[in-house]
Amino acid sequence: MENGAPASRFPFPFKPYTIQERFMESLYAALEQGKVGIFESPTGTGKSLSLICGALTWLRDHEEKKKEEAARLLQEKEVERKGDGDGGEKDCNGDKSGGSGAATEPDWVSDFVQKRAEREIVNKLKDEEIKRKRREERLEMIRHNAQLKYAMKRKTNEDNEAEKLLQLSKQELSSEEKSHEEEEEGLIVADYESDDEATPKPRICDEDDDDDLEEEHVTKVCFIECNLCVNPDVTRLGSVQLINDRCMELQKNKHGKKPETECTATCPFTGYEKMMAMRDEVLVKVRDIEQLVQHGRGTHTCPYYSTRLAIPAAQVVVLPYQTLLHAATRKASGIKLKDQIVVIDEAHNLTDTITALHSAEVNGAQLCRAHSQLSQYCERYRSRLKAKNLMYIKQILFVLEGLVRTLGDTVLFCFKLNACVFFTGTELLTINDFLFRHLHFTLYIIVQHYFKEQLLLSAGLSEERIAEFSCGHVIPPENILPIVLCAGPSGQGLEFTFQTRDTPQMMEETGRVLSNLCNVVPGGVVCFFPSYEYEKRILGHWEKTGILQRLAAKKKVFQEPKKASQVEQVLSEYSKCIQRCSNTGGGQTGALLFSVVGGKMSEGINFSDDLGRCIVMVGMPYPNIKSPELQEKMAYLDKNMPHIDGRSPGKALIENLCMKAVNQSIGRAIRHRGDYACIVLCDRRYSRSGTLQKLPQWIRSSTHTHSSFGPAFASIRKWDSISAC
Repeated sequence: MENGAPASRFPFPFKPYTIQERFMESLYAALEQGKVGIFESPTGTGKSLSLICGALTWLRDHEEKKKEEAARLLQEKEVERKGDGDGGEKDCNGDKSGGSGAATEPDWVSDFVQKRAEREIVNKLKDEEIKRKRREERLEMIRHNAQLKYAMKRKTNEDNEAEKLLQLSKQELSSEEKSHEEEEEGLIVADYESDDEATPKPRICDEDDDDDLEEEHVTKVCFIECNLCVNPDVTRLGSVQLINDRCMELQKNKHGKKPETECTATCPFTGYEKMMAMRDEVLVKVRDIEQLVQHGRGTHTCPYYSTRLAIPAAQVVVLPYQTLLHAATRKASGIKLKDQIVVIDEAHNLTDTITALHSAEVNGAQLCRAHSQLSQYCERYRSRLKAKNLMYIKQILFVLEGLVRTLGDTVLFCFKLNACVFFTGTELLTINDFLFRHLHFTLYIIVQHYFKEQLLLSAGLSEERIAEFSCGHVIPPENILPIVLCAGPSGQGLEFTFQTRDTPQMMEETGRVLSNLCNVVPGGVVCFFPSYEYEKRILGHWEKTGILQRLAAKKKVFQEPKKASQVEQVLSEYSKCIQRCSNTGGGQTGALLFSVVGGKMSEGINFSDDLGRCIVMVGMPYPNIKSPELQEKMAYLDKNMPHIDGRSPGKALIENLCMKAVNQSIGRAIRHRGDYACIVLCDRRYSRSGTLQKLPQWIRSSTHTHSSFGPAFASIRKWDSISAC
């Protein structure tokens, strides 16, 4: 490890790679120096684990340094106080008599103020030390209490099993009652006190103890998740929105004032003492979401509100992007960012997450229904409404009509059917244009920034405070073979533009490329298409022409499921098929998986080892250029960002979005040091220098461009035979 640091400095679960050690060292240095770090590491190099180990190591060391510094200062102040003696009083008296005519403040006053400040520091350090000891004692008591509960639970289970066996023996043997009683007595192993019977009773609700826990963080991890409801009457509602609304209603009923005669429902899982008890158990043992839910069901306690109570006392809080980035959600969850360290994993998703958080999609049918229902309400209760309220309703109706006109040039309202029909196109307007055209406003604002230059520097952060780290992959260069394929076996050029990709010649040439690859590549082949629509179209054409049958003869064909709940099942069958073909041999040499860029299998799924010996990227997955949202982003960038090398920032955004999706997909294949895979980029546009520069360096350095299929196929066959040895 660098800087002479011992190998055991970071508690890694196994011997870390060199780049992981460098990663953790750089992270540690950034935290120690109070910098903002931007860390880049290839997929499959264990960056999430490096983040956790590096950050927790710094946290542990930081707490130890704080404790040592407090003890040192306390000792120094005590020595200084003892060393003052009587000489200080004499000085003070002398200063008092001889300095009365001085223009400046007497020395004895300055000494008094200084000593009082020192006494306050000493008292504060003593208080912190006392509270720290009380926290440690309380946590130890909670841990002991939790262990006692687990022991009791084991004993209860053993007793229940023993009683069942005893009941069976009673029925079979029909022995005398006395002998049965002796058997029961013999089955008692030990006596345990319950938590309620134990003496002294743990002070779960003691306010002083709660203050101790909240005064300074406890070194435990608390998981926060909004979807933690264990109330069966609420969870059966199904919809997330309905569950949240019902939960809020139950909480209002619990805390709101109501007449004595009125009976309102409250949640039986939110008892204060039970939630405080679960809060304590959350703090002494790390649990994931499933374990929290299981524990909440077992103790009849709400995991969501219990974990919220644990946040002030937690030292590490793991939460999703949405909770962190949305101010109202963060405030409701009790998350405070002042003087905190925020670590964001997979930060490339930040832009999309921020956009989604501050965007709302409203379709024409919703606007029509709102207009229809509000109009009917206005007509029915017009005589009962005050003039002011009637004016508000008409304003809302006017806004709805303007929004509907924006979605189309002609709109037909069918109030009886509560529906509407739209004609012609869509246009996205700025606030001013919409205001002057329809006399009201739009709620659509898009901001797109580059990460470092605009997100950090524009926020007032100096260049010196930004620490950057980047590294290569753990695999040697010969373990990967990236190829840009410009033409197919018959010489047909591969360029999947919107005009050419749907032609029969292009789809059949793609089938021939894939068929040749399946003949020489063992194990699993994963083929990514740019969209679900194109996947459906090309697979339909292959089925008609017999190409799909030829592929199935060599490898069993799997397709990415439409439902997220089916992904695990498909991956399991895909893995079992590859393993079975590897063990038994036969006609099929593995499996072929069709997936979509940006779909359910392009991120977060590992195709390590035989699951992904070859990754095929068909075309370039450019986003929909006709999207009003994307057009607005491009227009904003072109207006506010400088042009680089004659290229507009809007076009650069399109290219970046495309290559970001490509890199996420092709990075699924390499997951550890001994892994190897071939990556085939089927489109001549990948050979452009600007596009190649957007590939990760560890892939770009080994990339070969082939203008014809023959040399590319020969290099794949040769490489595969060498890598398999």
